[in-house]
Amino acid sequence: MMITTSIENIELKNEIKHKLEARLCAVVLSANGVMKSGKTPYSVEDFMPKKQKAKPKSPEQLEKMALTATMMMGGEVSSS
Repeated sequence: MMITTSIENIELKNEIKHKLEARLCAVVLSANGVMKSGKTPYSVEDFMPKKQKAKPKSPEQLEKMALTATMMMGGEVSSS
């Protein structure tokens, strides 16, 4: 639960940082009179990073990831 909360906090901080940077870009371009091709000003959404959807993983890929993580943390994997 603590790990989930930490990940959510990191994601929230990153989102806030991205929004501030995007707003700065939009303001700078608008202040200089730069417009999009449709003669509309840039918005914050124009500069936000695109979220990529995660591809579903096969059971074999998930098993390999779990085995790798276990070994990296010093665990032992027994074949059954």
